Amino acid sequence: MRKLTLGLAASATLIASSSMSVHAAEILVGVAAELTGLNANVGTQTARGIEVGVEWLNANHDMNGNTIRLMIEDNATDKAQSMTLLNKFALRDNVHVVVGTSSSILALSIAPRAEELQVPMITSAFAPAVVEGRKWVFKASDTPARMFQSIANYTADVLKPETCVRVYARDNEAYVEQSNVWARIVKEKGVEIVDEPSILLSDTDFTAIATRIVDLDPDCLHLAMTPETSANFVIQTKSAGLDPDTLIIGGTTMATGFFLDAAGEAAEGTYSLADYSPGGINELGKTFEAAYEAKFGEKPDNFSAVGFAEALVIGQAIKAAGDNPTRDSIREAMAGLKDVETIIGNGTLSMVDQMAQYQMNVLTVEDGQLVRAPGQ
Repeated sequence: MRKLTLGLAASATLIASSSMSVHAAEILVGVAAELTGLNANVGTQTARGIEVGVEWLNANHDMNGNTIRLMIEDNATDKAQSMTLLNKFALRDNVHVVVGTSSSILALSIAPRAEELQVPMITSAFAPAVVEGRKWVFKASDTPARMFQSIANYTADVLKPETCVRVYARDNEAYVEQSNVWARIVKEKGVEIVDEPSILLSDTDFTAIATRIVDLDPDCLHLAMTPETSANFVIQTKSAGLDPDTLIIGGTTMATGFFLDAAGEAAEGTYSLADYSPGGINELGKTFEAAYEAKFGEKPDNFSAVGFAEALVIGQAIKAAGDNPTRDSIREAMAGLKDVETIIGNGTLSMVDQMAQYQMNVLTVEDGQLVRAPGQ
């Protein structure tokens, strides 16, 4: 099992800080991250963003003098391992907060146990069902219905295709829902969906579907699948003879370095949905980019930005929980967060029904780089 522990600033420095409360505490946060396995591309970037976020929070002493000790461990994109880590964090390590997977499948599998253990758990998973009927589980990302309406509206109102094909991974609930939300909205706005094939995330040969799409000659192609699968699908479809003018549109997985690296030149001109706008939409975003690049030697992607935003939510909940934060006071504070400064959306988010709510961004690829798409 891969494990990472992030230390704290020296205690003498903390004691000297005039902003520190006499009741300052070390807040333990356990992260069950997909560092290996099928979802490692997303989990690793998210964990890195959380790490940078916690370092920033600790350095700024903006949590009533409290500091965070972060424990990041690998769930291997596995349900059993995710459950093992949740129990370990909550029962042995006695953490105050668990950051519980970026995968909806994994988050759904451990959320009932987090509720039973009464430990606050925050996840960047897409599925709203993760929080439904629960008071101890929070979602750091908005609902798919709100998130994906942004790129659906952009598709219909700005790009204006007449016909589209949508392709989605049927073995992942989040990708199914993302595709359904997009399709429902564009159809309501007059776009005709001429085909709706599905794939498995384990598939690698898309020759038959690619040929079918090329024969249909749609104005747009919408994809809902992992970054690598999206890249493979785009490459194979273009190799099959897809019209260069066909608009290729995706979700947050295509707003990543993984997609750009895997797709290469085939990524040029594609559109994607992003929580984060490259370059940062405020000074905090610029600070994040600089810190991330200094630490990891590469620019952050959408998932690392969401991880940083998760850390900010936890930090604000700790601050709002008052002296001697407990699991219960942090949970109560997190549920009531409003207008929290962040680096995603338009720079602020609020918790509504246990889920973060903010505005999404549409990006496109120009000269191999993700940039904010025009017309927003």
